[in-house]
Formats: sequence, structure tokens, C-alpha cells
Amino acid sequence: MTGTRARAAGHDVLRLSGMEPNAISEAAARHLRRAYERIGIKLEIFSLPRKRALIAADRGDFDGVVARAAIITRDYKNLLRVPTPVAYLRIRAYGRQGAKKIASLDELESYRIGILRGVPLLEQKTSALNRFAANTPSQLMHMLRAGRVDVVLLAERVAENVIEKEKLRGIAAISGVLAEAPLYHFLNRRHNALLPAIDRALAATMAVK
Repeated sequence: MTGTRARAAGHDVLRLSGMEPNAISEAAARHLRRAYERIGIKLEIFSLPRKRALIAADRGDFDGVVARAAIITRDYKNLLRVPTPVAYLRIRAYGRQGAKKIASLDELESYRIGILRGVPLLEQKTSALNRFAANTPSQLMHMLRAGRVDVVLLAERVAENVIEKEKLRGIAAISGVLAEAPLYHFLNRRHNALLPAIDRALAATMAVK
């Protein structure tokens, strides 16, 4: 689809709600910008708290969301998944220096767990655990450092970025990948006709990233 055809369809610019900036969301946004350029559409991306971003896109305040796990369609019926993954979420456990190594989520029953608020994959995986939620990765890591939680479950790229950026000594990964899920771009259903074109463009973009 050329830029002219996109404009004729009424899609000069799309407004997407995104998560707070982190290594995964920023990479996903870059891939999407390149994919939409292929079909002549510009993106405006707005950073919102995780749950608010979904609610706003679902009710039509935005044209879609940047990247989320497929499970969100259970609760947000107006969001349609673009089939090609735009990123991958790989969850590891992080603990203080000397913490016991963790081999699986089943080993966390006796721990106080820290997770990010508004991440359906983690909310589902930890529903039976003693968990505490924070709004940002930085808040989670400082909860761990202060001893308010025993273990933090966080995407490895996000966690490593926070540890490096904030120079959080004495905190490290204490597991391999405990949960993994592809992340997808979602469009509000009013853009259903656009979905095949952006899926093709995104597949081509991800193939050469």
C-alpha cells in the first residue's frame, strides 16, 4: 500500500498508546514506525501507565497500542491483534546478592514477589502467590533493595537496563527465563481493514531488523 492509498483510506496518522519508556517498548516502537512508513502512515506514540493505555485504546481514544501479550484480548474486546510479533517478553527472577537460585515459578510459593502492575502475563502467572505490584521497574528494584519483597519478576532487558542505569549493586538475575511470551501490536477494531497491510509490512520489517 502506497502513501497515497493510505491517505485515501483515511489513515494519514495513527495515534498509539504506549507503555512507559523501557528497552522493550522503545524497540517495539522503532519496529512499528518503520513498518508504518512502508505503507505511508506516520505514528504518534503517547506514553501512558500500562493499564490506562489499554483502556484508552479499547474505548477508542487511541487507534491502538504499541505492544502487549495476546492475553489482553480476553478483557479488551475492541483491540485486534496484528499477527506478527513486534517483540518478546522474557521474564526472569531478580534477587539480592546471595539469594537462592530459582528454577521455576513453582518454587516461589514462600516468597514475597514483586511484579509490574498492568502486565497480564505476570498477573496470571502469579495469581496464587504472595505478590506486590509497582508502577515502574525502578520502583520494583528499589522495593527489592529495601527488603520489601524477596524476588522481583521482570523482563530481562528491562531489568538489566534499570540495574545498569541506576547502578544497583548487589541485585542480579537468580533464574533463567521463567516465562516467555511474544508481544503484539493491537489496533482498535475500527481499523480492521488496515490490519492485513500492517501485518505484511511488520513481517517484512522484522525480517530485516
